[in-house]
Amino acid sequence: MIALDTSVVVRLIAVDDEAQFKRASKFLATNDCLLLLTVVLEVEWVLRSLYAMTPERIAASVEKFAAVPKVTVEGVEILQRALSALRNGFDFGDAVHFYRAEAEGADGLATFDKKFTNRAVRLDATIPVIEI
Repeated sequence: MIALDTSVVVRLIAVDDEAQFKRASKFLATNDCLLLLTVVLEVEWVLRSLYAMTPERIAASVEKFAAVPKVTVEGVEILQRALSALRNGFDFGDAVHFYRAEAEGADGLATFDKKFTNRAVRLDATIPVIEI
């Protein structure tokens, strides 16, 4: 299994460079690939910041990519929950951090980010977000 870099995933979602899209498509069709959560964090940022995609479009694009038969997703449940949070107005990166901490059995997640603390009540939380 070969892990994919952000640039490959973005090419396959954005289809902004035809030659690279074709190369990436061929690679994906002939290799078992791993989609890392860290890569999805970058993909979301690139699609939001550089391509001005809406949260719904980003979530749908990532879900479609993650469903490709040759793709295995690291932390698939964390990704699904974070994409749901993104659709509901939550910062994707914060959601990934939160659900990752929860999955690791953390007792809480400490932050200086007041917005994160305030929004955390909307998460299906089993651990608290603690503003310090």
